[in-house]
Amino acid sequence: MDYLAEAVADPTSALLVSGEGTLAAKFPADSQARLVLGAIGAGERNFSLIARAAGLPQASLHRALNRLVAKRLVEAATPVFHASLTRVAVHRR
Repeated sequence: MDYLAEAVADPTSALLVSGEGTLAAKFPADSQARLVLGAIGAGERNFSLIARAAGLPQASLHRALNRLVAKRLVEAATPVFHASLTRVAVHRR
């Protein structure tokens, strides 16, 4: 566990450099993947909260989430029950 904490804290660690290289290779700069993954990683789970945290309009977020789901980096799920009784997709890494 100490290794992981140290690797995440060091921006030049092989773990972070490799992960950032993979993101750069798989996603074009205009895909907004990094912003969306950051919002999800920070704890946002539904569409509107992810959009707000990432600072993206809905159309851009929709495209980015579809790309992330297609690459199997996030999963879209519909909760069995939601307080507003609407279908709200929940995204998680």
